[in-house]
Amino acid sequence: MQGFYSFIIFLWALSIGTTTVLQAQKKGKKDAVNDQEDRFKAESHLTEGMKFYILDNYSNALVNFKKALALQPESPGIHYQMAETYIKLKNYDDALDHAEKALALDAENKHCYVLLARLYEKQGKFDKAAEVYERLLETTLTGINPYYYELALIYQYQLKDYKQALKTFEKIEQTFGMSEEVIQQKQQIYIQQGKLELAIQEGTRLTDTDPKNPKYALALAELFIANSQTDQAVVLLEKIARDNPEEYAAHAQANMLLADIYKSQGQGQKAATRIDEMVNDPKVDADAKVKVLIGLMAEANTEALKEEAYQLATQIVDQHPNHVQATAALADILLAQHQLKEARVYYEKALVLDNAQFELWYQVLQIDTQLGEADAMIKHAEEALELFPNQAILWLYSGTGYFEKRDYNTAFEVFELGQSYAISNEMLYNEFSVRLADCYNGLGQFEKADALYGEVLEKDPENEHALNNYTYYLALRGEKLKLAEKQAQKLTTLHPDNPIYWDTYAWVLDKQGDYREAKKLIEKALKSPHGNQGSILEHYGDVLFRLGQKEEAVIQWRKAKDAGEVSELIDKKIAEKKLYEQ
Repeated sequence: MQGFYSFIIFLWALSIGTTTVLQAQKKGKKDAVNDQEDRFKAESHLTEGMKFYILDNYSNALVNFKKALALQPESPGIHYQMAETYIKLKNYDDALDHAEKALALDAENKHCYVLLARLYEKQGKFDKAAEVYERLLETTLTGINPYYYELALIYQYQLKDYKQALKTFEKIEQTFGMSEEVIQQKQQIYIQQGKLELAIQEGTRLTDTDPKNPKYALALAELFIANSQTDQAVVLLEKIARDNPEEYAAHAQANMLLADIYKSQGQGQKAATRIDEMVNDPKVDADAKVKVLIGLMAEANTEALKEEAYQLATQIVDQHPNHVQATAALADILLAQHQLKEARVYYEKALVLDNAQFELWYQVLQIDTQLGEADAMIKHAEEALELFPNQAILWLYSGTGYFEKRDYNTAFEVFELGQSYAISNEMLYNEFSVRLADCYNGLGQFEKADALYGEVLEKDPENEHALNNYTYYLALRGEKLKLAEKQAQKLTTLHPDNPIYWDTYAWVLDKQGDYREAKKLIEKALKSPHGNQGSILEHYGDVLFRLGQKEEAVIQWRKAKDAGEVSELIDKKIAEKKLYEQ
């Protein structure tokens, strides 16, 4: 880097020297001596400025460059470097002024053109940038080839001047020959103009130049498909599948595109045949098969397609049992079908193959949570923490496992440690605070619990976890019931579709003796899609018992037991047909 800047200084010094010599020819001996002194001083200021520039101290660099410019105002090199420095200082107006002067003083330097054009681009003056590139390309300077493409892209994307863009791309082809990149850009323009036939002609030109390259043919086939010319696409894809048996990826992609076409035409058997041919070909690698599988999963919006995706995933995993993505994809399918335990088995298999994929650990822990398996949650969270100790969410899962086992002391320690990794994430930090408050409740330290819930709600008044848990525990303790009622009402207003929150609200009213209103709220909870939960049904039975409907209460307790997630007293309630409370 130091050598590079020394070379730049040398060039600028040369530029200054040239200017000085020309001026000296027109002056006397004394003036020439003065000019020589100015030249040496300017070089000194340049050198000092570059030292600051290299150290990213642009303000001090600029001070020295200004001193150099005052001595040599006609130096294009100094103007150029001042423009670069102003760019670093984000002063684009002054940068533009010096870049314009640099080019005016040295129209034979391609770097001056490029600097000025890019400054115009930065200020959104794309028409002026195009003019500068046009001027550059009219020169005989060497090394300007890449700027044809810069000019074409400005016309295409910034000025939307498709005629000029096409003209420039044509010039690129005439000068440098046909290229895949240029043809693809021309195709984009033709598509934007609605000139599909011209876009297809460009694709055909590309395939004609290299007919053995299936990549070009596939791109043309996809263009046909995108523009509903499926008959032409089928002919081309059949040829690719037939003529490229050794190009396994192309062969697989052609078959998959054909399968998509046949599906859209209602020819399910033909589509299945194509997929089977590709999947059962031992020469096709697992990556290509998984790509097909992922595409099928994305469009699986019917039971038939979901079953097809499952069968395909099972087939690929049987063929490639050590392929992580295939195994994880099968787990994803099972999870989408709510087969939680089966999905977890395959996520765990995927982790055996590659335990560095955080997303897989996360999915396993989500399943542990849904299944309510605290021991599994602790085990998986602690295994993951060995690999990702800074991931706060893993500490949250681990602590939750201990909390569910009522090991409140250990849970508290885990949550407290995990919170230290969540300082930069306010939402997650607050979640840890709520969990710590839950632990205080479990430990009987109610004042600390209430204070911590209050802190969270002061920062985030609509925090649903804090609102629900604080309200629930106040109801459980029979304390501050008016505050609990106010919070429960707010919670159900914010989240009217959550049956748990209606149940919490009902429990608060229950504790205040308003059993009839509590019954209405629980019945509202039970009518929601996910309302038939064991805890809600059990509470419903409790309220019915208090209202004197004892036989109906027992019926609801039995339903609650079948649903799961009930209190330890449920069997005693059912057997003795009496209400017992914890």
